[in-house]
Amino acid sequence: MSGAPAFGALLSTAIASRGPLCVGIDPHPELMRDWGLPATADGLARFCDVCVQAYGGFAVVKPQVAFFEVFG
Repeated sequence: MSGAPAFGALLSTAIASRGPLCVGIDPHPELMRDWGLPATADGLARFCDVCVQAYGGFAVVKPQVAFFEVFG
């Protein structure tokens, strides 16, 4: 291993500093369209930037991997 902290340790630290709320990032195409974003990698990047900025200070943010797989 590279010496990076394990996921469990990172999650424990995040919960201790932000609380137990975990917000999922689920960029399904209909939601992206509702936000005026294209269902492309660029639209996905913008969607994620907005979500992380909105939630990052008070919640653990978890991407829903199935929604990202369609973008490779």
